[in-house]
Formats: sequence, structure tokens, C-alpha cells
Amino acid sequence: MYTRFKDSLITPSLIVKYLKDKTSVIISYFLILVIIITLPIVIYEVSYTGLSSSQINKLTNEFTNNISGPYEIIDNKLEIDPVYYDLVKYLELDYYTIGIINTPSGFMDYYFRVVFTENGVNYSSLVGNTNKTYSFNELGLNNFDFNNYSNANIERFVKGLNIVIKDNQAQYKMMMVLGSFIANGFELLILALIIALFNRHIMPYKLKFKLSIYAISIYTVLSFFGVIFNLNILNFVGIIMASIYLRKATQKIMVL
Repeated sequence: MYTRFKDSLITPSLIVKYLKDKTSVIISYFLILVIIITLPIVIYEVSYTGLSSSQINKLTNEFTNNISGPYEIIDNKLEIDPVYYDLVKYLELDYYTIGIINTPSGFMDYYFRVVFTENGVNYSSLVGNTNKTYSFNELGLNNFDFNNYSNANIERFVKGLNIVIKDNQAQYKMMMVLGSFIANGFELLILALIIALFNRHIMPYKLKFKLSIYAISIYTVLSFFGVIFNLNILNFVGIIMASIYLRKATQKIMVL
């Protein structure tokens, strides 16, 4: 596989020698490319615990508008006026939905839910069918006032919430990585199909598609560094390069 990867990156005209590769070899090589392009999200997910910095910033900035209200936690109980029971107060942090008493009922809102109920904080997830309840006391939120907008109070809320998130983060991170792997797989597959379709050389599409799997290696590498260095233009360059690499490979067949 290393030789195939090296030839696909450095000498695209040589990938024609892999034209007779078995389907199992093509699939294995394709999966390696998917793993490579997914590595940035894996690196990112293992680089932090609990809420990410961007999630914490969003929670801090939107606490007043989306979470706060005339209710508080007293003696390990959420004291809330009955008139607010039907009020939907929530904040979405990527796949997390943080709410008070109620949250939206859409399917996406049930992936990972953290809801402040009368008797504690309930964490539920469709992933693994998890359902847990944490007391306010163990989260350091006893006697917490949701109507207090001070930085210290918001920081206390974030700290308590983070205890719940950290305790269940394996599910979230697994879903993020798996979701990224599937999405990247579709992205690479569609790219391979498209550059094979628009390649003008006369040969069976099936053979052009096999070559395109190797040709998209350059896109995979450029996309990897594009994510690492936040350079989206590398994705565009990668698409062009993959098309050029496939053309060089098919031209080699014509010469032969």
C-alpha cells in the first residue's frame, strides 16, 4: 500500500500498473484514504476533554438570552414558577442540547440532551440509549441563581455542566469521529466518481474509476493539511490536481 500511495502522490503516470488490482485491494486503499482525511477530527477530539473552547465561549455569550431566567436551585431542588413550565429555554452546542425543563422535540435535539429538571440534571443520549440524572449538589450547583448574569456565576454553571459532559464524552467523541469518517468516505467516493466521469479518454468507466481512487490520493493529502492549517483553498487545489493526475494516468495507457 505504501508503494501505491507514493506513486499516486509523486508519479501519477505509474498508477496504471495497479489497474488490475482486485476489488478488495481498491477498497482497502480507499479506506486508508478515508482514515487519513479523518485524522484531523480525531486529533481535535482527543485534544480536549468536556466542552470544547468554542462551545464554552458560545455558552458563556448566550447564557443570558438562552438559559437564564427567574428560577433558581434551592436545597438541591430547581425552584421554578409553574407559569414557566411550558417555556422552552435551551441552547444548542453542536450535537448537545442544553435546556431548562423543556427542550425542542426535533430528532436532532435528542442526540445528546442535558436538561435541568426539578430534581437534578438529566443527561440522555440516543447513542447507547443512555439516561442518567445528576444531583445539583454533586455538580456544585446547589443554591444557583439563573437570574445572576455575573461572570463568576456563568463560570460556575459551565463548570457544573462540564462534569456531566466529561462523564459521558466518549459517546460524543465516538459519534463525531464516526460521523466524520462516513462523511469523508462519501466525499472521496463522489470525487472519484466525478473525475472519472469527466475524464475524456476513451476507456471503460469502470477502469477509469479504479484509477481515480488512486488519483484522489493527492486530494486526500492536501485536504488533510487544509484542515490542519485552516486553508480551505487546498481542497480546491486538490480537486484540480486529482483530475490532472487521472488524466496523466489515462494518457499513459494510450501511449502503451
